[in-house]
Amino acid sequence: MTNILISKRIILSLVCLALWGSHTNAGESAPATIINGTELKDTSGKLIAAHEGDIARFNRVFYLYGSSYANNPKGKFRMTAEPVWNGVQVYRSTDLVNWTYKGVCLPRPESGFGQLGATGRSHVMYNEKTQKYVMWYRWFVAMPASFLMVATADHPEGPFTPLGPREMGTSNGFASDMNTFQDDDGKAYVIYCDHNKPEEGGG
Repeated sequence: MTNILISKRIILSLVCLALWGSHTNAGESAPATIINGTELKDTSGKLIAAHEGDIARFNRVFYLYGSSYANNPKGKFRMTAEPVWNGVQVYRSTDLVNWTYKGVCLPRPESGFGQLGATGRSHVMYNEKTQKYVMWYRWFVAMPASFLMVATADHPEGPFTPLGPREMGTSNGFASDMNTFQDDDGKAYVIYCDHNKPEEGGG
C-alpha cells in the first residue's frame, strides 16, 4: 500500500468534532457519520494520506494537514541516502466527513537543506499581526538530531514557504514530537520534546 492512513488519534478527533458540529448545527442538516476502523477517502475516492495529521479551522472551514510517505509505505526514517518524504498534504472540509484534496501545501525541497530526511507533526495557526498562516513542523534525518521548522503562507492551502529551523532553548536546537496552541488573545505556544536532555524527560 503506497499511502499512510491518518492515525486513530486523528479519527477519534474527527468523530468528536463531527459530533460537536452536528450538535451546534442541529436542525440545519442531517448529522454526518464517521465509522471507526474504516479507510477514509477523499471526495475523489482516493485514500487520505495525512501521516501525523492535524486539523485546523479557519473561517468556518476545516483543514487537515499531514505528510505523505508514498515512496516509503513502512514509515522508515533513518534513511540518509534518499528522500523519504513527499511534502505536507492538505485537505479541505466543511463537515469533517467529506474531505477534498487540495494538493501539496509544503513541498519537499529539490535541493539544499531539507532535501533528505523526513518531516511531520505539521501544525498551522493564523498570525493576525502579520496576516500570515504559520506552519510549525519537525524535520530530521536521524534522531536525536531533530529540528523544529517554520513556514508561512498567505492562504491556509499554501503554498507555504520554509523559513528554516528554530532554536528551542537548547545548545543545539534538538526538538521533536510537538504540538501548538493558540489562546483567545492570539498568543501562540509550541509544546515539544527536548531530545537534548533525555534524562530530564523532555522539555
